[in-house]
Amino acid sequence: MGFAAWLLVGVLAAWIADAIPPDSGSTRARTLLVSVLGALLGGAFASVLGVGSASSFLTVGGWLGALGGAAVFLMIDSVVLAAHRQRPCPPSRPIDQR
Repeated sequence: MGFAAWLLVGVLAAWIADAIPPDSGSTRARTLLVSVLGALLGGAFASVLGVGSASSFLTVGGWLGALGGAAVFLMIDSVVLAAHRQRPCPPSRPIDQR
């Protein structure tokens, strides 16, 4: 049941993240995928640490772990997209005309 809570947190995090920066360069599908993946991994990490539980929907530790995981993954995705946009294209090599 906690798995469903983590999915819900991931979807809510994607919805909030999609509303905050209007021109982040990320599609809604990418934002949803990244935040759900982060929420699932964050919730699982909280469960491994013993703070949350994968079997219970209402564990504060599981919700906070999922929220933290979604936030971290969205930040990493934002940094990767920003670095990708700033990288210059490699110069083209001239064609040898022998």
